[in-house]
Amino acid sequence: MKSISKKLIIAVLVIVVLTNALFLAISRSKSTYELTESIKNTMKRTVDYVASEIRAINEREFRMLESFGRMEIFINPSIDMHEKWISLNEIAKDNKDYIGMAIYNNQGTGWTTTEKWQDLSSREYLAQALKTQKPYVMKPNWSPVNGQVSTFYAMPYFYDGKMEGVFVSVLNGLNLSYAVRETVVGKSSRPCIVDMETGAYVAHY
Repeated sequence: MKSISKKLIIAVLVIVVLTNALFLAISRSKSTYELTESIKNTMKRTVDYVASEIRAINEREFRMLESFGRMEIFINPSIDMHEKWISLNEIAKDNKDYIGMAIYNNQGTGWTTTEKWQDLSSREYLAQALKTQKPYVMKPNWSPVNGQVSTFYAMPYFYDGKMEGVFVSVLNGLNLSYAVRETVVGKSSRPCIVDMETGAYVAHY
């Protein structure tokens, strides 16, 4: 009789231990899944936020350059290009985000942000805009012209259906780093911005 009682007690204990172990395993698995999903969702929200900030900056800049392309004083080939350059930089001079504006003809020669007449047709942003006749943004890079980390926006402009040249706005390339600085992941981590095509760092804090 005692032997049976002992066996029953042991059986009950084994069942209790196994049940608890199974319960803990399920709880841990569920907790891990929920934690993982929570982290994923947080990261996705962070990525979406930073991406939307960058997208807004780019769209705002291209809209401004596009508006110049609808103004006679900027696109008429009979108007002196240096006069156009002066007008462009008058518009941008009070905005601290701008390093300057530039304007080039359809061969890639024109007035740089430092008011020098140069052929910059080999520069990535200008070469791409001239080749595709479409807007182009170049990731932040050190500029040999102005000596600063800059972001370049190039917008072709047309007159009577013919491409006359390219407007270029040059912004402080550290602005993206400032945007990242305001975004915190977890306790103190901050995201990096990576070029989707090359995998190279575009900005980090």
